Amino acid sequence: MDIHDDSEYSDWDIDRIKTEKDLNVQWLKEQIIEHRDFIFEIHNSAFWKGAFVDNTERILISVSKTLDSIRHCLISVNIADMFTLLRKCRDDLFFYILVKVVHEKHDSDGNDEMKVKISDWENNRLKDLDASCVLKYIGSYKPVLAAITKYGIRKEFDDMGTVLNNYVHSNGIVYYNQFYDKYNDAFNVGRSNVLKGILDDFEYQMNYLFASFIFLYILIRPSDISSDDYVDSLDCGQKPIIGSQNWGLPFVNDYLKKYQDYL
Repeated sequence: MDIHDDSEYSDWDIDRIKTEKDLNVQWLKEQIIEHRDFIFEIHNSAFWKGAFVDNTERILISVSKTLDSIRHCLISVNIADMFTLLRKCRDDLFFYILVKVVHEKHDSDGNDEMKVKISDWENNRLKDLDASCVLKYIGSYKPVLAAITKYGIRKEFDDMGTVLNNYVHSNGIVYYNQFYDKYNDAFNVGRSNVLKGILDDFEYQMNYLFASFIFLYILIRPSDISSDDYVDSLDCGQKPIIGSQNWGLPFVNDYLKKYQDYL
């Protein structure tokens, strides 16, 4: 039966059914789920290592749920919403890193601008915190300064901001949500698989974002993602395996092996 001839299906149902059959959509959906579940696992680890104290565990839960919202946007081919929500992920992840950097600095200056911003955040009155200022502050922390320079992270994030903002601010007719068939209509004649190109771009931005997040997180707070083998051995009165204090969580190691080439 042709779904177009069945009154049981609305235009929205038809659009979703077509989208869900697209192999490129199916592939990206699996990528999104992988990042969602990874951040949730990071949350579980960080929670018991102090994230509940500074409220940052709320950020990680939110990012996981935002990724799940992106998954729903994908199967409705709401591309503009996907990029908009990815910007929210970016802002949330790097605010999380910001909080960790401020805590690690142990700065005694109570008037430190970012300390004030974090206090405002904790009291639900944070305003006017630009993402570029956050990255600049993070980059001023010596353990990550060399890495940001070496891997060109600042430029990558500037480029990412341009891409994301095009969709957030609708900077052209191509940056609006469209029906699935719109990507193959007369407007796109002569262009090969327009939707695939857009989804590939989204995949790159997403993978780079999460790879750079975990990379910087490890540099700033390695204890949050370290294996418990060393401490467990001490607690049990056993001699720890040499070097086990430097072991990372297995799921983090697997993740890094898969996405390290994005850096």
